[in-house]
Amino acid sequence: MRGSFCIKGLQAFLDTGVVDAQKLVLCGGHVDKYGAEITSWAEVTSATLGGDGTRSIEQDNGALGTIYTTEYREVASGATFFSESAWNTLTGQNINLTPGTCANVLDDEGGSDYLSGGDVTLVTNMVTGRSLSVTPVEPLRFTMLLGCYVLDDTDYASITAGLTDFWQETWVFFNVANVDASYPFAKALFNEIVDCSGPEIEVFDAWDPVQRELQISEKGSYDYDSQEYLAENNLSVIRYEDRDSTEFRNYWLYMPQFRVLDQNDFATTMAVFLMLFIFIALICFAAVIVISFTRCMTIALTNAKVYDDLRHLGAPKSYLFRSVKGQVSKVFFVPAIVGTTLISAFYAMIMYFNDNRFTPGELTGMATCVMVIVLMSFVLYGVYRFTRKSVCRKLGI
Repeated sequence: MRGSFCIKGLQAFLDTGVVDAQKLVLCGGHVDKYGAEITSWAEVTSATLGGDGTRSIEQDNGALGTIYTTEYREVASGATFFSESAWNTLTGQNINLTPGTCANVLDDEGGSDYLSGGDVTLVTNMVTGRSLSVTPVEPLRFTMLLGCYVLDDTDYASITAGLTDFWQETWVFFNVANVDASYPFAKALFNEIVDCSGPEIEVFDAWDPVQRELQISEKGSYDYDSQEYLAENNLSVIRYEDRDSTEFRNYWLYMPQFRVLDQNDFATTMAVFLMLFIFIALICFAAVIVISFTRCMTIALTNAKVYDDLRHLGAPKSYLFRSVKGQVSKVFFVPAIVGTTLISAFYAMIMYFNDNRFTPGELTGMATCVMVIVLMSFVLYGVYRFTRKSVCRKLGI
């Protein structure tokens, strides 16, 4: 599968003199040392260009407080642009865009619109100031290039003329023969890339060279250049010594995409979030069980005299059992059914209204949730049976 490994921006940040991607991978010694066999190699150049859009403007409205308005800007933010031939080289696809058009990139399933930059109608070269009007066309699909844009070859050559190296990056995709066994190689290459990275790209993933120029021209500084600003706003401060942390892996702008690394290190990378989720889930389920059991035992103690009177009046045990079963089941099953239904419906709404459809990945996630619900239903039913038996014993039924 093409794209087992993806490295971007090599020309922009290697400060060891090794600016050629193949020299980094092949001559670094990692291929021979770990027995990796590279089966395909694709290397292309991309450009960082300005795109139009709207910006949120904050205004102090006195007694009414702060209000926000949107304003159209011909240059609103920056994004990575590829020519169609570069796109075809990286992805193995075969697209042919019409001159004057531009396609943004979604994930493999055609989703993640909120992570894409959206459509642009005006593209600007930040060095020469030249602009190109484009018409958005149907988005392309390729997860590793999510958020990028693709232009016709002629348009790309025209709009990127005069760009300096600062506004260009080298993207590399390559495959190895045995992906599952390539983890040591990927780990060593990842560390090599981090070690070769200069301080100028030790940046948070929201860092945008286009917005940087705009903010510096407007107010003399750029927020994401300041580690103090990141810390004050609870954003991740990127440091190379924290290369194995969740923040670094998720929020470093130049984080290489190694599939085998992502797959094997997922639990480690997301450990903080996974453990927090499990901890909260255990507390919630424990609370449900304790509260339900306590409530049922309270019912038993409160109504002990009533059931004793019914027994003396000749009520059969089957009737008393049905009465207890009805009360205990309501305590357990009504909140469980209502709560599960509501939260499942809410989750489905979130998945659907992200992009007005269910992607295969979202359907898989929802199916997993259904299995978890079934499993927890069995656990809750077991607790219900135990509680019902305890109540009956307390009432002498």
